[in-house]
Formats: sequence, structure tokens, C-alpha cells
Amino acid sequence: MGIVNLETEGTLNSLDDDLALGEGQQNPLARLERIYLAGLRIATLGIATILLGYALWLGVSGLWGISKDADSVEVAEVSVSPDEIAALPVETAEGETEPDAAADDLEAVRRYYGSFLDKYYALYQTRFERFRQADDKVLAKADFDDMFVQTDLRIEQIDGGDLSLGTDRTRLEGLFAAMQAAAQLEVTQKRLAAYKAATKKRVETEVTKYRTERYCDYYGYYMDECISYDTRTVPYTATEVSMELPDGVFGYQDLFGTYQDNYIRTLVERTEQAEQKAGNERSDILMDNEEGSQALGLAIKIAGGFLAIMFFFLLIAIERHQRAAAERRA
Repeated sequence: MGIVNLETEGTLNSLDDDLALGEGQQNPLARLERIYLAGLRIATLGIATILLGYALWLGVSGLWGISKDADSVEVAEVSVSPDEIAALPVETAEGETEPDAAADDLEAVRRYYGSFLDKYYALYQTRFERFRQADDKVLAKADFDDMFVQTDLRIEQIDGGDLSLGTDRTRLEGLFAAMQAAAQLEVTQKRLAAYKAATKKRVETEVTKYRTERYCDYYGYYMDECISYDTRTVPYTATEVSMELPDGVFGYQDLFGTYQDNYIRTLVERTEQAEQKAGNERSDILMDNEEGSQALGLAIKIAGGFLAIMFFFLLIAIERHQRAAAERRA
């Protein structure tokens, strides 16, 4: 019996040593696995946080982009000051519109243009024509209309739907106000006074002109007469006489016309610039709308990726929990 007990104790001691050796061999692998899982968890959390932040940024920027309305952009109003009219170098010699309700009443249209012509012609007479010289011809209202207003053409365009009375009224009233103020500027008064006091000088200029003459194209000598005639253009020199103003002096009609042209040209340039700016803003908004839609779509996809990563993270957490529970039971 004593011998058996000794043998049994030896066997048990040997088995305990083998188990202890097995556990010692498994510990490095377990520690490596725990380190790997911890690193994987940290990496997963980091990637998920980055994706969540990026998705939020895309969502906010996308909502901001699609919230813009291109139709809210309007063309800015433009104007031309009297000083700008007079400051232009006078010494050196629109989009589609829709007819408004008032344009349907041609009688009202004619009354407006007649009223505008009266006051615009009165401005010309009182501020410019009064500086005319004795031999200058007085400009009749009809001739003034043909030169500076052209009411018949405007009425025809309104009747045909090519011009809006409201738009044209705004432009004409702006023109009248600017011309009225420009006429009172000191530089304008000096120019008109210089013309009033100027003496015109006689200038003779030789110019080449052309006339058409008839000639014998085929002469019949046996009949001693011309059989056929033709025409030809013949140059000749003529002397033209004109009365010219001294250099730097301009007539009141020329000054009035130049001021009006300066106003119209400047107004058109600024209107085109304003329309171009508004068009660019609309294009930018439409582009933002498109980019916003794409950003929202990408944000949704990234959010889906975030959920997938979090599900993967949940699996890792479950695995860690089960492993810890198993170790506690052991």
C-alpha cells in the first residue's frame, strides 16, 4: 500500500507540472490576442469617429447648398450720375422684356411719350438751345423727336411686344433727371457759354466726288453717228465751304446729343455688368445645389459605413465579454 501511494503521488505531481507548463505556453498567445483586440477596437473607434464627423460635415454643407434659391437673385438697379455724363471725354468727337399691362393701352402709351417729349424738349430749349447763335436754326419739336427720342419707334416696339413701357419709362425718367442735373453743372455752363461767344470761321476743303456721265459706247463711222450709249462714273474735284467752330468748342446740339449718348452707353454697360453678375450668382447657386445633393448622398453612404463599423465594434465587444466571462468561470 505504501508503494502504491508513492507511485500515485508521483503521477499526480507529474500531471500538475504538465498542466502548469501548458498554461505558461498559452499565456503569450492570450496576451497577444488581447493586445490585438484592444488595438483593433481603438482603430475602429477612431475610424468611426472620423466617418461620423465627415458625414455630419457633408450633411450640413449639403443642406446649406440645396437650401439656396437661384430665383431669389435679382439684377441690381443701376444709375448714372450727372457728373459722370459731363466727365466723359466729350471734347473728343437689352435682354428680352415682357410687355406690361399699360403697354396694351396704346392711347395711354402715346400720352406718356407725348408728355415726356414735351418736358424733354422744354429742357433742351431752356438749358441748351438758348445758347444758340443768331444764324442757328431753331430745332422744331418733330425734328427734336426724330433726333433724340423717336417716340414712334418706341410705340411700335411696345405694340409688337418687343419693349416694356414700364422698363422704358424708368430709363427715360432716369435720363431726364440726369440730363436736367447735368445741364446745371458748371462745366456744362462753361461749354455752352464758350459756344455762344465763339466766332465761326470759313473753311474751304477740296473733296473728290463722283458723277455719272453718258458716253458713246459704239460709234458707227460708216454712218457717222453713235450707235449705242452707256454710262460711267467719273471723279471730279469740288470745293466745299463750311463754317467751323474753334478747337475745343462744341455746339449746343452736339453737347446735348453727346450727354445723352454718354448716359445711354454708361447705363447699358452697367446694366450688362449687373445682369452678368446676377447670372454668375445664379450659376453658383445651381452648382451649390448640385454639390449639396451629392454631399447629402455621400453623407448617407458614410453613415451606413459608420453603422457597419459600429456593428463590427459590437461584435468585438461581445467577444471580449464572453472571453472575460470564460476566464472568470475557469
